[in-house]
Amino acid sequence: MQTTEDPKDSVRPYFMPENVNYDLLPVSVKIALETIVEPAYSELVLSAPNALERSMGASFVFLLAEEVLNHFEIGRQMDLAQTQCAADREQREQALSRYLKLLGAKNSALNALMRLRKLPSFPRFSPMMGPPGI
Repeated sequence: MQTTEDPKDSVRPYFMPENVNYDLLPVSVKIALETIVEPAYSELVLSAPNALERSMGASFVFLLAEEVLNHFEIGRQMDLAQTQCAADREQREQALSRYLKLLGAKNSALNALMRLRKLPSFPRFSPMMGPPGI
């Protein structure tokens, strides 16, 4: 596990649209993607020791990317002056409710990944030959 990874060395996750021009994104969004999402993708997907961990890592990183984007969306709806009308407050509360569901799903994926990592390693075998010892 690298702890001093340069964000520029990260790889764009496969689920990020290819037609998105990073240079046109707001600086804060680029920084979040480059310092949070891409390093997590590199560590939990590209560097995972097996397909099962890559799959769980990809699920976690996908939800993490969605969470980061939600931070910006909900942040835009913040009304620090408390001047929002009731309809705007209701819309923000709905966004927060959706965010909390997303956060729960992301944490579930993380817990599953952590449990998977605690399992003993299984010997590799060819599906055509069946499991070892049979």
